[in-house]
Amino acid sequence: MRSLGIVGVTLIAGSCLGQGFTAVGRIGPSNSSVAMSISSDGTTVVGRTTTFDRAWRWNAGSGLITLTGAPAGLSLDAASDVSQDGTTIVGTMNNGVGTFAYRWTAGAGIQRVVGIGGGGSFGPFVSADGSTIVGTHEGSTLSARRWTQATGAQPLGPVTGLPFGNGSALLGYGVSSDGSVIVGPAEAVYQTSPFATTVTPFRWTAGGGAVGILDNGQFYNPLAGAGASSVSADGSVMVGYSGTTAWRWSSATGFQPLVTPPPIAGTFVPSISGDGATVAYREFLWTQTGGTQTLTDVLTSAGCTFTGWTGLRVIDTSFNGRALCGYGTNPTGQTEAWYATIPAPGAGALLAAAASLTTRRRRA
Repeated sequence: MRSLGIVGVTLIAGSCLGQGFTAVGRIGPSNSSVAMSISSDGTTVVGRTTTFDRAWRWNAGSGLITLTGAPAGLSLDAASDVSQDGTTIVGTMNNGVGTFAYRWTAGAGIQRVVGIGGGGSFGPFVSADGSTIVGTHEGSTLSARRWTQATGAQPLGPVTGLPFGNGSALLGYGVSSDGSVIVGPAEAVYQTSPFATTVTPFRWTAGGGAVGILDNGQFYNPLAGAGASSVSADGSVMVGYSGTTAWRWSSATGFQPLVTPPPIAGTFVPSISGDGATVAYREFLWTQTGGTQTLTDVLTSAGCTFTGWTGLRVIDTSFNGRALCGYGTNPTGQTEAWYATIPAPGAGALLAAAASLTTRRRRA
């Protein structure tokens, strides 16, 4: 713990009572950077360039570093996810014909993850403890896979619990901190006459397999489709999309629509903080205490300075929602990743109280 030296007021290191907005930097022929994920502890950001020709990682100490060391004949094109403390990174590499997943650690460098594919917004993704990687099949057919060192890449199997028979898990899009829960989109039949399919969320556990998540026994918005895209650290809360609507789900609350912005170019899916209390989606943040707010309002209220930046998009949050990453157009007109920290709710009042106590004590 870190103390202010004031009776009754103790601040915890890492609680993000400070705030700031930092440009991450740019690399590659496109001279750009796009953030794709932030570590749960809020220290490490990973991403790619706009042309998918460079993978990188960033922290405040080292700055932006390009990942290197791909096997012969392969080139790294994105870093899509990072473990809790930044020590394990996953992403994609290609040989000009196909796309393959890799796993990076400081000790082992780049190693191919056989059987797992990805690319674009399709991952792969890694559990906070670094043990489990999820994504899709290495080939062109979408088929969700789970990888561990002991088992290798394994299919998640059919999706059960659906009104018209089994569905198929398309993609492992989110994974709990220990790899025991996986969520994603599944393809399922939502009517038989005429025959029609839709995308529905699924939730996988080791004991129960992949199960379709329904809304009071019905598909959630079958015409628009609905897929899960992220899950809390304990696997109890997930978020996803239906058309452009972001939603949050738990077994206690069911589906909660959060925000429905107008369609724009690009693929965006919501992500959830490890504690389940913050959801990041496009230019919005939702919290249990504040509801839905625009990203710029949140940053401005936090005292962050981002003068000249436009088109800010938030991609991911740390475990407690106090560290954010995303990208936008910088003041010189280039696409660049950013990193921001914002105070916890009530932090301003706590600091004000601390200052008041300090003043009183000095006067006394």
